Amino acid sequence: MKKKALGASFAVFLLLICEFFLHSDTFLLKYRSVFAAGRLMDKLDALFELPIDVLIVGNSRTDNGFDPALLKQITGLNVFNLGVPGANAEVLYGIVSKLDGSESFSQGKINKVLLGLDESIFQAGDSLGYGIFVADRETLLENYQIKDFFYTYFRILSYGPQLKELREPEKLFRFIKASYQDIEPMGGAARVNYGFRPGERGKFQNDQQLLAQEAGAFNSPDSNQVFYFWKLIKLLKEKEVDLVVFFPPLLNRDVLFLDASNRNAKPYLQIKEKLLSIGVPILNVGYQAPKIASEFANSGHLNAKGATRFSTIMGRELLILWPNINGK
Repeated sequence: MKKKALGASFAVFLLLICEFFLHSDTFLLKYRSVFAAGRLMDKLDALFELPIDVLIVGNSRTDNGFDPALLKQITGLNVFNLGVPGANAEVLYGIVSKLDGSESFSQGKINKVLLGLDESIFQAGDSLGYGIFVADRETLLENYQIKDFFYTYFRILSYGPQLKELREPEKLFRFIKASYQDIEPMGGAARVNYGFRPGERGKFQNDQQLLAQEAGAFNSPDSNQVFYFWKLIKLLKEKEVDLVVFFPPLLNRDVLFLDASNRNAKPYLQIKEKLLSIGVPILNVGYQAPKIASEFANSGHLNAKGATRFSTIMGRELLILWPNINGK
């Protein structure tokens, strides 16, 4: 019995150590090459230090699709890509709230935001475990998300599935290697590429992940995600940033925001119309140009070639939208 008690005590001690590290941004930064939340923290850490005029916010389709260096070349503005793979409206609201808490908007550091939308932004779920690190606790209570509120304090209970990924030999080896030397996340350091990571076939999103992302594309928006989306819009409007919405391109279809012929499109069309009614401009980036298969890493994500073309389209549209930015 004494040995069992000692073993249980040691197990609890290990869990407490894990819990302690999960409350440290240093842990996430050190293992930014291992965990998706670590790469997000790498982006936020770089964003706080770099000169930024325009922030691009969205999910993996934004992450892979729009090159800040090319956009700067066209517009003359410092652009940062804060595309977060797997992010939905709740995660994006948490991230933007975190930026607001650091006064990134109030001090005028960031005065323009481009928000990339597709149907997955409105789907429930946080498969990559961002929420416990960026969630706004006050909003969780306001929305009666008591379990999620609890998880922000006891993070190991929520982040267990991500830690279990260390059972994969490749990820475990990367974790061990990152423990004794600095390893940049896949796609490179955010300080160098301003958050951009061009898509590569099978490297960042495999076919199974793509199918999961598309699985709920024709479902109605989740009510919780709609709640967070309008909280996000309200926050950005209150900070008086120039907010613009765009739709990252897909290879085989248009997003439902643009497809009035689809019988599942009505709630998404209503979201688009409401955005326009409150004065949020919408760029035509995603559907104005023809789609070419060789410019896509898969049917939902652009590769480097596609990112170059669609970043150029976006840059030219921004020059029209903001004619006084002294673009090149």
